[in-house]
Amino acid sequence: MAPLAPDPWTQVYEVILSTLGAYAPLTDLVLAGNLINLSALDPDPYKKSVNARDLPELVVEPAGGEVNFGSAARRTQIDQDYDVLITTGDLRVDQVLFPVRYVVAQALYPLTDSRAGGGLPTFCNGFKLTQHSEEKEDPENRGHRGWHNVVRIETQMHIDHANMS
Repeated sequence: MAPLAPDPWTQVYEVILSTLGAYAPLTDLVLAGNLINLSALDPDPYKKSVNARDLPELVVEPAGGEVNFGSAARRTQIDQDYDVLITTGDLRVDQVLFPVRYVVAQALYPLTDSRAGGGLPTFCNGFKLTQHSEEKEDPENRGHRGWHNVVRIETQMHIDHANMS
């Protein structure tokens, strides 16, 4: 067998991003240009400075994981986390923070049910939202105040050893 193309990490990332971008209640709150795509042609898609029209902003970033070549059933197990970062530009929790967090969870919910398929590649056997965290700082110093929220997604993939060579 040939290696997977694109790689499994990119395939799952693209499903997450396209699922979020296709969910109308989310796109009603987050404008299309404010859903940052880290797999697009632009090698640095982050906005250098952010104004009110750029918020809320949402980006999905890889957040670490591990590869276990010795997994059972002649498969390699890949655990990969992704963070959905939400920047609100508003300190009122009921205006942007909680509504955007809720529609992100709604958009991603179908991906958590492996019986429903949900659009994930068949090798992705685990998908769950595991934590939320928030802070009131501007961690990247891009000139805005408001809540910065992180929604963690944990994924588990099983790749046949034949696809690893």
